[in-house]
Amino acid sequence: MRDHPVGYFSEHLFKYIDKGCFQLFVYDNTNQSSNQTEVLKSFTTAWRVIKGMSDCETAHVIHKDAIDVLIDLSGHTAHNRLTVFALRPSAIQATWMGYFGSTGLNEMDFLIGDKFVTPVDKQQDFSESVILLTNSYLCFAPPSFDLPISATPALAQRYVTFGCFNNSSKINSDVIVSWSEILKEIKDSKIFFKGKTYNGDAIQRITAEFEINQIDANRLLFGAGCSRKELLQSYKQVDVALDPFPYVGGTTTCEALWMGVPTLTKQGTDFLSNVGRSIAENSGHDHLCAANTSDYISLAINIASDVDLLNQSRIQRREKLINTPLFDGKRFAKDFERVIETMLGGLPQDG
Repeated sequence: MRDHPVGYFSEHLFKYIDKGCFQLFVYDNTNQSSNQTEVLKSFTTAWRVIKGMSDCETAHVIHKDAIDVLIDLSGHTAHNRLTVFALRPSAIQATWMGYFGSTGLNEMDFLIGDKFVTPVDKQQDFSESVILLTNSYLCFAPPSFDLPISATPALAQRYVTFGCFNNSSKINSDVIVSWSEILKEIKDSKIFFKGKTYNGDAIQRITAEFEINQIDANRLLFGAGCSRKELLQSYKQVDVALDPFPYVGGTTTCEALWMGVPTLTKQGTDFLSNVGRSIAENSGHDHLCAANTSDYISLAINIASDVDLLNQSRIQRREKLINTPLFDGKRFAKDFERVIETMLGGLPQDG
């Protein structure tokens, strides 16, 4: 509930959910806050800080608040409170967004997904009953500050710059092999990595693996961590963003699209590896989701070969995004309301 992907993806739901029918209670298990925390607080009925409270104390507070549906936003990630859910302080409990898989808890009734990350033929992988949002299981709230979209940099630089602002741990050997093939085909192209995890060891590892694949180090650019605003401004240096795999991007992909930069992703085989597909499909960019690695490489080469088209679509991208399921907060909130009502009523789902 701060400057964090969960905080960004919660904003539109908090803002647009019908306050006449739904009250929002937040149980915050951190002692951290930011401007995003204050934004989210403004939409809630109550905000309880449970950091330092025992599971039993926390469960008692939740039960006393008479919560109808308790939703986990952490799963098996740092600072989670799944042990509180094991005490079942609410009759209906669900997990959403913060984790790309099942909690494994008998006391977790539902997992909220969509037809791309949790398709029917994969729902047996979860201990929870899977309930689908009609379109996207995520909705991205653009940043509060205004950053205009710039022309694609290849027009001035005369070479294409690919980009990846994902965590460096996502850049594995298979990804580097594929990206090396792309760089070989697009003459003089470079790839720009940026983020707080691009330090000495990560840079050394990535550079060495690219060199094994015949890509010289001078074609690799690295940028350190920075503020969110500076990070988004850095997309002015990127023509095409490349999604790693199987651990694809989420927030980074949405931010790139918002800054006009197309992000190429690849269809996966499970929840985590299909997040990129869900984002592509729900933002009007299904053509940027490759079916396999070979298709991914070909798609990147084709897109990067037409700089004029890159620029034209870049300038128009943000205006088109606003009304897509990935960015339309009002539509998402209505869909989420339906899911909550379905969980409350135990009714068959029409999504």
